Amino acid sequence: MSAKKILTIGRQLASSNTQYASFNSKPSLLDWDIILFKPDIGEFVSPYVDYHQGKPCLSDSSSFELKECCEHWRREIKEAVETGKTVLVFLPSLYEIYVDTGQRSYSGTGKNQRTTRHVQPYNNYEAIPALLEPVPTSGSLMKLSPKDTEVLAPYWSEFESVSTYQVILTDPKVPACVVTRTGNKAVGAIYRSKGSLLLLPDVDFSPESFFEEQGEEQSWTPAATQFAGRMVASVVAVDTALRATSAVTPEPAWAAEPRFTLGPESQLRVQLLDVNDHLKFPPVRSCEVPPSRW
Repeated sequence: MSAKKILTIGRQLASSNTQYASFNSKPSLLDWDIILFKPDIGEFVSPYVDYHQGKPCLSDSSSFELKECCEHWRREIKEAVETGKTVLVFLPSLYEIYVDTGQRSYSGTGKNQRTTRHVQPYNNYEAIPALLEPVPTSGSLMKLSPKDTEVLAPYWSEFESVSTYQVILTDPKVPACVVTRTGNKAVGAIYRSKGSLLLLPDVDFSPESFFEEQGEEQSWTPAATQFAGRMVASVVAVDTALRATSAVTPEPAWAAEPRFTLGPESQLRVQLLDVNDHLKFPPVRSCEVPPSRW
């Protein structure tokens, strides 16, 4: 049994060594050593949702709930990584929708008055605290970047054959750890501070072969249990390798954004600014000028 506390979010594993949380729940990630996260927002899109420019358009209440969930995960993942946790994010297809901004405009008067509801684009990658610029595409031919081969080798040997990339990460500052075999386009990345944020190509956690009907209920099959065992062993090996290496990537852009700044961090920054100002501009001291001899 793994000694690590492992939480899965958005996808469940057939293992007693992990605990599951749904995407729309709000647990703290500080209670866990390793977190497996998949940003799946499909539960927010009902069969009766409206459409705008060919994409689902959420109601005002669903829009608020989704944005609140994504903001929660951005903060929690950032804080978890900064406090030494390992977070693995499996990158699914880019799910683009429209959400309500809360703004309204009005035209006409009386019975002819018309209300216009303002919406804006949104997607499931809003839950990831990193600037990725994902572009939708798909493929399965990938390789590890040379500098990260040692860290990811145990995982990659187990799951390369079932991994697929659903997006290419086009931001030029992405620290790629998995790239396409042709063109070396980033499809995975590692951000490191005290802990690590590892972005990986997608893996199907719930194929049909993982479930069987028992009366009116579903249960896990032996294939699901075997998959879960391999996944737990591999992510624990990755966590161990990440902690054994001392390489630290430059602070990612998202870490400096005010919305991700933690309370104690804000206070320290203010203190540092005060010290810097003092060093640059020392206080003026009065002094007497001796009288001229002449």
